[in-house]
Parts: sequence; structure tokens; C-alpha cells
Amino acid sequence: MKTHCIRIVAALNLTVAATAPLAAQARPDFSGVWRLVPAESQMIGGGGFSFRCTTDGEECVNELTSLRVFQKLGPHPSQRPPPDSLPSVPLPPELDRVLREYERHWREGNTEALVALFTEDGMVARRGGWIRGQAGLRDALQNTSGDLRLRAVAYALEESVGYVIGAYGYGDQPGIPDRGMFILALRRGEDGRWLVEADLDGAIRPVPPPSDLP
Repeated sequence: MKTHCIRIVAALNLTVAATAPLAAQARPDFSGVWRLVPAESQMIGGGGFSFRCTTDGEECVNELTSLRVFQKLGPHPSQRPPPDSLPSVPLPPELDRVLREYERHWREGNTEALVALFTEDGMVARRGGWIRGQAGLRDALQNTSGDLRLRAVAYALEESVGYVIGAYGYGDQPGIPDRGMFILALRRGEDGRWLVEADLDGAIRPVPPPSDLP
């Protein structure tokens, strides 16, 4: 296996801080999750040391002692395949109604109808914290639009409380990708209708690509 010499600055809580220039076609792949091998770390101070790293970027050894100093534990999170989406689960009709009405009122931009899906002291999570109560909900749910689609991946019901965990996307085509996740905490009203007590949602954000060095 080919090896390449690099010059790095190491400390106990760092792996690779800098490298000397290497030919682009021969540069080892340093992306990933690394650890400093404890047995060798005692020999590392704050100055520069010369190490030999395998081209595949799996480990680096001290040129003087031939002891392994850095060991690659695995790929960077952005290099790992994304988890498979959880399958949808059917909801009881009284819970499915909440999701379908939420979608419809969202698409129509009907703020008052959206607020009516919540309890009197219902809450919605927004940047900065929770917003509670009908007046706050009106402000938080203004100017909604888009072909929102909600699907459930799990739910539970008791006598007067329940929840729905799911994912959301936009579009009317089958198999649309999930754009975010949500949790609806539900409470049964005096008239028997299920209402939203709390709405927590968030976008699915891609992991940023790894830098050249870990």
C-alpha cells in the first residue's frame, strides 16, 4: 500500500490541524471521524511531527517510532447513507381528520381555521421558543401556503390524550420526499373532537460536506 509523508501539528485534543501540500491525485482522504491513539499521544507535544499516512487515509504512524498515532474510526456523517424513511401508518379516522384539515387550511392560507384545530391554550414551536394561546397562534400561522402533505409514522391514544409523529413534504405526486418531521400532541375536546395541544416541527437539514481535514 502506498504511503505519503505529511507534516502535521498535533495536540491531545486534535487530530490533524495542517498539512504540507500533496499532489492532488495522491492526497490521502482525511475526511471522517478520527481518534488519537492513547499509547502514542503521550509522545506528542505542541510542535511539528512527521507522520506517514496510508493513501486510503485509514491510519497515520509516527515515522520515527512506527507506532500508530491517528486511527480512523469511520466515515464523516455526511458520507454515511441517509436512514431509510419510516413507512407511513394508517390513523384512526378521528386523528386522520386532524391531519387532512391541517393540510387543507394550510394550503388555503386560512389562519382562523388552522387556529381552530388547536386547544384554547395550544402551543406551536417557532424559532426562539414556544408560542402559546390563540392570539399567538394567529401570528405564528399567518401567511401559510404550499401543497403541504402530512403522513404519520407512529401514533398513540388514551382516553383524552394522544400524539401523532410524522413527516411532511410538499406536492401532490406519490412518493414525494420528506422535507421535515413533526410531533402533534393531541387532546380530546368536550365535544369529542381531537384538537392539537402542541405542534413541534422541524426541517430535515442535510449534513454539511466534510472539509479536507477532520
